[in-house]
Amino acid sequence: MKDIVNWLQEKRSLWRCDFVGIAVNCAPANAPQTIRWRYVSGNKSEAYQKIRLKVGRGIAGMVWKTGRPQADEAIFSQPDKLLEYPIARVEALDSMLAVPVTIKNEVIGILAIGFRHTHAFTPTEIKAVVTAAEILAPTLKELES
Repeated sequence: MKDIVNWLQEKRSLWRCDFVGIAVNCAPANAPQTIRWRYVSGNKSEAYQKIRLKVGRGIAGMVWKTGRPQADEAIFSQPDKLLEYPIARVEALDSMLAVPVTIKNEVIGILAIGFRHTHAFTPTEIKAVVTAAEILAPTLKELES
């Protein structure tokens, strides 16, 4: 696979979304997991680099905890979601889809896409992102080890 940033840019163009990001555990071994957005494309600022999440917090943390895709739309009209999803706030994302990147049923990352307008995700879009996460898994494992 090409350089991860180029891959993200290609996916952002293909999916016609505003943001694509990959969140990973950045905590040292034997420490509680801390999730951060490590690879992104379409970001408006560098503020995403300051976001640190625990498993179960934020859209990435919820997907990490459940191991299942999660989609939310009209985030800006839901104050509780806006507070819960710092990536949506800092990147002005009104709709997001996040899916787990797994190896042998273990979550090793989160692949997320976002739109800066309200967008209802279709089953076809969800399948495309899930498939991309499956393809990404070996490369992400290699990058993060």
